[in-house]
Amino acid sequence: MAAIIVPLMLVVSSISNAQDKSKQVPVIESMNAKYPRNCKGVIPQQSGLCLLTSTKPKASTIWLLKTKDQSMPDQRFMDKRVTPNSFMPLVPGNYYLYSNDGFDSGGHELLFTVTSGSMKTIETAAFKASGKNFYIRHFQSKSGVNGAGCGMRNLNSKASDILPGNYLVYKGYPIISGISCPVGGVAVNALAGEVQQIGSRKQANQKLPQSSIYHHPDGVSSLTSISQFREDIHEIGLIPKWISYNGIVNPYRKKYHALVLSGVGTRTYIIPFILKRKKSGCGHSLAKAGLASMPLLTECKFAGGKLKAFKVQAGGSYYTLNNRHGVATIEGNNINNSIQVKELAVSIK
Repeated sequence: MAAIIVPLMLVVSSISNAQDKSKQVPVIESMNAKYPRNCKGVIPQQSGLCLLTSTKPKASTIWLLKTKDQSMPDQRFMDKRVTPNSFMPLVPGNYYLYSNDGFDSGGHELLFTVTSGSMKTIETAAFKASGKNFYIRHFQSKSGVNGAGCGMRNLNSKASDILPGNYLVYKGYPIISGISCPVGGVAVNALAGEVQQIGSRKQANQKLPQSSIYHHPDGVSSLTSISQFREDIHEIGLIPKWISYNGIVNPYRKKYHALVLSGVGTRTYIIPFILKRKKSGCGHSLAKAGLASMPLLTECKFAGGKLKAFKVQAGGSYYTLNNRHGVATIEGNNINNSIQVKELAVSIK
């Protein structure tokens, strides 16, 4: 079944470096969910839509449909309600899918095409809150576009299904000033066919001790470069059990280790990884946001229970969180040149 995945590299709201140790920040973890394999009432060779939503936990969002082309012969489908998990006959053409609460307004509707004699299958994603006062908004919201784009949705114990893609999650309703979208939030990715439960933990901004940082021994400013923009990286560090660094928060309940790549000023790229002592490498990137897990750290040398040296592998794309534009961003990033890192002393398990 083909799942619709929203492309990465989407920009979101500003990061604040101010840290409140008593503040609770959202974290997510995957739930066991049940999605139907197909819609009921499918008619062979009939054009239409099959919208698949979670049945366990049961999804609660009301979905609507409208045509994109005003010249289409069938104009009944303007804000037409879609029955999830049931086949909906449609004439061939271009349509928008969106929720009825206005959450997808401001350019966040999903555009799709129905072709003659075929069925378009779309799978939603979903969030379910564990506790109160959790809110989400679209990851790529733009401030002040016809007053739309910054819409918030309150999450509760019911499964709130959404369009797959990237979102910002907040604990407590964020402050909105003027036409600007609210700042902060934890960047998360919602994949089609998955339900993720949202909880919280105390915010804690970590630091990089000197024993966990590598600079070029000859004082060369650039160790390697990252992303398609080939941004120079002048410092490499490791954070065991990463929670938050430079305003970039680990969105997952599990505390993954983090490879920290620092550029100019406070520019930071974080690549979360899992420690695996295998021939293919000791650190493997995460399989998240539609990106595969890949060897990230190889040629690792341990001594006295500490990681002393390793090689950062070029290539990718690695699942990465960064503040490249002064905003929290999820991307798939390439490391453009391998680099040998030495003379560290990182306690990591």
